[in-house]
Amino acid sequence: MAILVNPEQPLRERLDETMNNAFTREATALAQDNFNAGREAYTSKKKDWQAIKDYAAAIRAHTLDHLDDYLATFIDHATANGSQVHLAKTDKEARDIVLGIIEAVGGKSVVKSKSMMSEEVGINPALQAAGIEVTETDLGEWILELDDWDTPSHILAPAMHKDRYRIHELFTEYGYTGTTDIPEMTRFARESLRKKFLAADVGMTGCNFAIASTGSTCIMTNEGNGRMVTSLPSTQIVLMGMERIVPDMSDLDAMMQVLPQSVLGLTTSSYLSFTHGPRRADEIDGPDQVHIIIIDNGRSHILGSPFHDMLRCIRCGTCQNVCPVYRHITGHGYGSIYEGPMGIVLTPLLAGKDQTGHLPYLSTLCGECTANCPVEIPLHELILKHRESLHDRAQLTPEAAIFKGAGLALGSSLTYKAMLAFGRPLMRGLALVQGSGDHLDGRNVLPVLSNWTKGRNLPLLAKPFHQVTARQLKGDGSRD
Repeated sequence: MAILVNPEQPLRERLDETMNNAFTREATALAQDNFNAGREAYTSKKKDWQAIKDYAAAIRAHTLDHLDDYLATFIDHATANGSQVHLAKTDKEARDIVLGIIEAVGGKSVVKSKSMMSEEVGINPALQAAGIEVTETDLGEWILELDDWDTPSHILAPAMHKDRYRIHELFTEYGYTGTTDIPEMTRFARESLRKKFLAADVGMTGCNFAIASTGSTCIMTNEGNGRMVTSLPSTQIVLMGMERIVPDMSDLDAMMQVLPQSVLGLTTSSYLSFTHGPRRADEIDGPDQVHIIIIDNGRSHILGSPFHDMLRCIRCGTCQNVCPVYRHITGHGYGSIYEGPMGIVLTPLLAGKDQTGHLPYLSTLCGECTANCPVEIPLHELILKHRESLHDRAQLTPEAAIFKGAGLALGSSLTYKAMLAFGRPLMRGLALVQGSGDHLDGRNVLPVLSNWTKGRNLPLLAKPFHQVTARQLKGDGSRD
């Protein structure tokens, strides 16, 4: 079941598992290629794309700088609309508020539209522990639910690590009797979930954006399930990260010009659904109660910190799509529901560095995430800040001691030349014993480098540059 961080599986074990899963790596690469092709096809024709990004980034920066004012304005307008607004400082408070609302209305079943916030604060296990039936209605999330609540592998395509045959197995266990034809399986999912929509007591969604000037919240979906969740159950709960706010509708329009475009190259998402409060007397559908839970869960500590800009994030997934490390270790390699560069920065801030200290090192610092972020978060610079912080806290380890010793040795020309004089023949002798030719199998003789050499050859030391040039110069007769 999805949680913010999975501490149960050690990093190396997790990476070995993900990097040896050929299907997931191929699926991840294909998804990245498709996402990137769509984005590049759109942005290459949009001559003012950089200006649009600049504007969107400026809106997010301005909102964060005045977040207290905009939150107060939003709460006033949402309350005037008839919504009930709750404030949750921690994940536990968020869970307690959700359970209290459901208990007050006598709810027994909940349908959910995809919500990263619900996964971050652990809503699903809390509901199940209380004996409440919970159903994910996003197709990808529903597939993960059927597979014993597997964790998502991408912020937008959570089940892309499942092939049709595995999905067919899961659907068969749920009562499906058809073939592996994708449209046929999709119809089965639609029919199954429709029954859940009609029977549910409570609908729960996340919040892509909240609009301060109107007290409204909105979600963007491509399947229509979000609209069913917000209109059919009599009670609606909205889980809102405190930073997910824009000043007014024109600013929301600016966000809508970068979010779907940056991910898929789409002009807009298929569905943009707003919640303005409970159903009015002259409306034929909609909830009788709307509860908006504004969740902090560590965000207030990020405000004004060196990582302040991370709160601009609009959860588009673009940084995942361009990341070369994500391509190789896939989403599950990170051990967090927030994968890729944005997860590397955000997860340690929310969960603490004791159990997430490995994340900042799952990056090449190539800067592609920063260059493509639609709200211009300097992601690779923030990852480097995490590394600097971890380095300041780190104690001397065997690996650190080895590299410290190497630094001292390489800092002297005499020790450097001595290392070359002994190192070259030693490496050649080891390679001869191993029968590995012109490279060395470092896994057996260099344990410090074993992870690095697992997928690479360790070349033998070449003849030093100063020796080569000295002989060439001597051969030319220009210098002894």
